[in-house]
Amino acid sequence: MQGRPYTEQVASPNLPKNLSLFRIFLPEEVANHFREQARNPSQIAKEMFDKYLVASTGYRYCIMKTLFVTYRQLNYVINHHNEEEMKMINDFNQAIALVVTKHMTVIENNGVTFTYVTDLCDVKIVEGWMGMFDIVGADYSHFRTGKLKKIGDTLFKLYFLLNMEIQRGKYPDTGLQIPSPEEYHDFMGAEKFLKKEDLDNLDY
Repeated sequence: MQGRPYTEQVASPNLPKNLSLFRIFLPEEVANHFREQARNPSQIAKEMFDKYLVASTGYRYCIMKTLFVTYRQLNYVINHHNEEEMKMINDFNQAIALVVTKHMTVIENNGVTFTYVTDLCDVKIVEGWMGMFDIVGADYSHFRTGKLKKIGDTLFKLYFLLNMEIQRGKYPDTGLQIPSPEEYHDFMGAEKFLKKEDLDNLDY
C-alpha cells in the first residue's frame, strides 16, 4: 500500500476569504477500494446518497453522523457470516463509498497521481470524515481478512490522524447551521434512514 496518510489546508477561489478546504491523502489501494464499492450501489445506499447530494453543509454533517452511528450499531449486533444480515452493513458501506468518491480529487505531479478527499475545513465536517473512516476501519480490521483487513488498518490510521488533529485544535469551527433533530428527521423523510428514537445517538 503506497503512501502515508496526511492532511493539508488549501485556499479556494470559490469560498469566502475566511473559509478554506481541507484535504486528506488516500493511499491508492484505499481510493480504488472506495471507487469499487461505489459501483452498482444498492437502492438504499443510492437513496441516502441522493439526500446527501442536495443537503446543505450542516445537513451533510448530520448525514455523515447517521452513516457512522447506524453502521456502528449494525457492526456489533449482526452475524458477519450471515449473507442476509451483511446486506444491511453493505448498504451503509456503499453509501459511505459514494460520499468518499464524491469528494475525491485526483492531482497529477510529475506523472504520478495522488488522490485526496477534499471538503470544507470545519471541525464538524472533519469529525464526520473521522467517524466514517473509523467505522469502516473497525468493520474491516475486526471482521474481514486479507486485503480488506489491510485497508481497514489504513483507515484506522486516517481516523487516528484526524482525531489527533482535532484534539490539537487544527480545524476551525466555522459556525455550521446544524438542523434540530426534528428538522433533520423531516429532511430525511423516511424511517428506514433514521428512527426518531435514534436521534439522540447522533450526539450533535
